[in-house]
This record gives sequence, C-alpha cells and structure tokens, in this order.
Amino acid sequence: QAVDATRDSYGAYVDAEYYVTPDFLLAGALRYEDYDIAGDNISGKLSARYDINSDLSVRGTVSTGFRAPGVQQIYYSQVSTNIVNGTLVETGTIANDDEVARQFGINELEEETSESISMGLIKRFNNGFDLTMDFYQINIDDRIVLSESLTADVGAEFGQILEDNNLGAAQFFTNSVDTKTTGLVVIASYPTEFMDGNLNLTAAMSFMNTDVEQVNSVSSLIPGEQIFNDTQVLRLEEGQPSEKATLSGDWTRDAWNVNLAFNYFGPVEGQAFTGVRHEWGGKWLTDLSIGYDFTDSLNVRIGANNLFDTYPDEWGSAGSPFSDAGFKYGWETFPFGINGGYYYARLNYTF
Repeated sequence: QAVDATRDSYGAYVDAEYYVTPDFLLAGALRYEDYDIAGDNISGKLSARYDINSDLSVRGTVSTGFRAPGVQQIYYSQVSTNIVNGTLVETGTIANDDEVARQFGINELEEETSESISMGLIKRFNNGFDLTMDFYQINIDDRIVLSESLTADVGAEFGQILEDNNLGAAQFFTNSVDTKTTGLVVIASYPTEFMDGNLNLTAAMSFMNTDVEQVNSVSSLIPGEQIFNDTQVLRLEEGQPSEKATLSGDWTRDAWNVNLAFNYFGPVEGQAFTGVRHEWGGKWLTDLSIGYDFTDSLNVRIGANNLFDTYPDEWGSAGSPFSDAGFKYGWETFPFGINGGYYYARLNYTF
C-alpha cells in the first residue's frame, strides 16, 4: 500500500497596519492560496486595537480561514486487524483517491473553511501587574475527520462491497462535520523582587468548548449518523481538556535561574471500543528546573517534567475486556500522556 504522492501549492500574502489616531490601530490582511488538489481560496483578517488610556486597551479580530486536505488524508491507506463488537475484523482505511472509496460512495475531499472572531482587553496596573482576557469563537465547516469503522450493518450494498474487497469493515477520511469552538483565555503576569533576585510570576487559564453543530452525509450509501456516530462526536467534543491552567514562577539572581510551573489539565471523556462513556479526571503536573551559568558560554541545568510522576486515571473495570489484557490506561484520549516523570541533566556550551 505504499504510494508516492505530492502536492503543489502557491500563496501570496499581504498585510497592513495603520494608526487612525495615536490610540487607534487598524490592521488587515489578505491571503491567496492555490492547491493543485483542492483549488484556490482567498481568506482575510481585520483587527483593531484601541488604547482607552495608558492602562487599558481593547482589541478585536474577525477572520476567515482555509485548510486544504493533507496529503496523508487523501492518500493514506492501511488494512489492520481490529476488534469490532468483540470480533476480530479486517478493517481497511481506504485512501480518498482510491476507486474503492468511490464504490462506497465517498466524495472527494474538499477544503475546510472557517470563520472566527475574538474580543479582548488588556489592563495594566501601576505595580507592574498585567492582565489580559480574550474571548474567541471559531466555526469550521466541512471539517475533515476519520470516520467510524463501518461494517455490513450499514446495508446490503455496503456489505457486498466489503466482501468484494476482502474486508470486514472500512473507514474513510471525510468532510463530515461542522463544529463551533468557543473559549476564554486569561493571562496575568507580575514581576517583583525576591531573595535579591528578579521573580516573574505568571498565571494562565483557558476555558474551551467544542460542539459538533452538524454531521454531513458525504456518501450515497452511508447515513451521516453512522459515518460519524455518537462515539466520534464525544471524542471531538470531550476528548481534549476543556479547562487548562498554568501557574509559573521564573527566578533569576546572578548566575542562578530557577523555574517552577504547575500545569492543570481538565478531565476528558470517551467511549471508543468499550461503548461505555468514561471520564479520565483532571490533574496537576509539576515541572521544575534549576540552572547555573558558569560562563557566558557554559550552562548546566537539572530538572524534571512531571516531577511527581503523575499518571492519568486507570481504566479499571470500565475498560473490560481491554483492561483485563493489560491496557490499564486505555488508548483513546487522555488529558496528558502516560509516560510519567521525565528527569534530566543538561550541559550547554555555546561557541
């Protein structure tokens, strides 16, 4: 199933900024792109920023976007042995440009398009404390996703095509969903002096929600609710943390530098393979590093990512029979990875 595939693309981009008044900045951008596998598109952005006074500013942006199908989304294919409803099944991921995809009624991939808007404010305080807040919304139409593994349950004609190609199930890359993502990002920073050194404190929080607005039927044989079913919708809506936070401090004195960060990843949910909706809880991870500059060219640093060796929640009995076979953390989605703590010592020399 090896392929040798390429694509060519051309683009032109221009942007401009203009101070309408000393306190009012207006900016705009246009981008033209042409892909030999997806056609051409013109997207744009218009943004503005207004300084109400020296301590308070507001800003906003509206834009459109374009994303051509990836080379792998068009040409990738494989056949693997999967477990479907407890049975071993030869499952084919059918390349979108393959004639077999046309047999299943799968349309050729088209570009994704998007519209987004953001609004925010910047507040500065006399003691050096800065606060920014930004709200955003992104609508993506014809989003490219990987379908569910589909079996002969779809229908007699679908089942016959599977049999003709020696498959028990098939899945496809398709322009199957329209989504809306809304979010809020808050960042606060504060520089101060601590233990005869400079300490920069930062707190960042983000809240995000994605909704599948519509599931599109892109096949004459497969209903939309089957090509992207509830399991896939859940993965897209709840498969990544809706809340994230970081509390960090960076301290420097003479040749010493210490960085400490606490990172929070909110809970996620999924139900692939088991069919049972399951939540992996949110947790805090700690990163710490200490560095020393022997000279301008020589630096040593020791540290740890995930200092306390934190892991996601285990599946437990909810993951049976897979947890019984040793997959104690599952494999569909997590708020963070399953590699545990990473500890290092690093010597840098610049010349």
